[in-house]
Order: sequence, then structure tokens, then C-alpha cells
Amino acid sequence: MFDEIGTLGARVLTYLRHPHRMRSVIVLKPWRLAYVRVPKAANSSIKQALHHLMTAGEVTDPAFAAYPSVPNINRDRFWRREFGARAEMTTCGRFLRVYPGFTSFTVVRNPFARVVSAYYDKIIARDELPGAMRRTGYSKTMSFRAFVERTAVVGDDLIDIHLCSQSRILSEKGRLVPDLVGRVETLDADWTAIRTAIAARGGPRLGALANTLVKTSGLRPPVAALYAADPGLADLVLARYRADFELFYPDRAMPAD
Repeated sequence: MFDEIGTLGARVLTYLRHPHRMRSVIVLKPWRLAYVRVPKAANSSIKQALHHLMTAGEVTDPAFAAYPSVPNINRDRFWRREFGARAEMTTCGRFLRVYPGFTSFTVVRNPFARVVSAYYDKIIARDELPGAMRRTGYSKTMSFRAFVERTAVVGDDLIDIHLCSQSRILSEKGRLVPDLVGRVETLDADWTAIRTAIAARGGPRLGALANTLVKTSGLRPPVAALYAADPGLADLVLARYRADFELFYPDRAMPAD
């Protein structure tokens, strides 16, 4: 059914089923700073650093990463409940209208690796399939090939947020929203560059990133090996995430691991 839904109907379903997708920007009002989040792209690590900023203030040691474990930090309602009017989870469109002059940033991930990570995290490692995946034709028993083939035909209006195009999450009417963009593949250097740029614009001094990524590498072969073992899958990912590659990974490089 979801393959036959018109554009307007799909957008209505997106709002009803995935209101979190409409609110992709975490705005930290006291610091005039915003993070446009991308699931499966160092999202949890960045949120820890931002939570520390809101609760303890700026860091004095740029290497600081001793963040306490914070329950429910990845739930969208967390920011409103934790900080009230001091923080807002909002849409890209509202952010551009209401918060001009705020510095915004994001971190993206190579689509080849992001698809693999989503498969092993959501299909292999978890006991239950997320509701959005169940509703759009995914199953716990599907192979990686079947997963990629399903992902290739489910559009961004309906797909689970972890597989939504990063260009869709980060853009508003064709405009890329974040001022600063880093990449998971070069995260150490890029996070340093992002922190430096934020401070240079009069923003806060942020800490380093703790390693909070879900580890699925022990469950799977290297990314490049997965695609090499099944010719044609890479082309499906390239076509499905064409805009992501053009914006963030124009070399279309295949990650090794």
C-alpha cells in the first residue's frame, strides 16, 4: 500500500507516524547554538556533549569527555522535559525563521556505511523490529540484499528515520540548514574543526566526543566486503541516496570497515 500513496497522503502519514522527523533541530537557546541531528551519525555522542553544556557549562579542557550516562537522551521529548524553555526541538523551517544568527552544525555518515549500520542494529541486533520498519515492508528475517532492495523503493516520506536521506533531514526548501558539517569517517578532526568554528563565532567551548556508538562491527563483515560479495547492491544505494552522495560524499568512496 505504501508504494501507492500519493505525495500529499505520504506527507500526512509522515506527520502522524513520525512527528520526530519533522523536528530534527535541537536548539540550545542560551548558547545560540543548534544541532541538526542525523541518526546513525555520532548522534548519541554529540547529544552527550550538548547535555553537558546545558547542565555544567563550557569546558576548560578541550579533551574533556567524562560525561555521565543520561537515560532517554535520544528521545526527542527529553530536551523539552529536561530544559523547558531553554531548549527546543524544532523543524528546519521554524529554526530558520525563528533563530536567525544561531550557529548550527551537523555530522553526516557515508550512506554505504549508514545502511549497513542500520541493518545490523535494527534487523540483526534487536529483538523487535521498529514500528516504522514493520509498516514499510521490512522483516526480522530478511537478508542484507532484501534490506537494501526494500530501502531502495521506500521513499523518505515513509521510511524509518534511521534510513531517511540525510539531505532530506538537513535541508529546507532546497537549502542546507547547518552552517558546519562534519563526517563520521573523519570525526576526530572534523569535531575539532566544528568546535573551533563555534567558538570563533562567539559560541561556547564544547568538550570532546565520548565513544557511545552502538557497536555492531563484531556482528558483521567489513562494509566494503558486504557490498563486494553481492554485486549490484552498491548501485542501489548510490541511486537511493544520490543527493547525499552529491552533497556530502561526491567521491562516492566505499568505506573499508
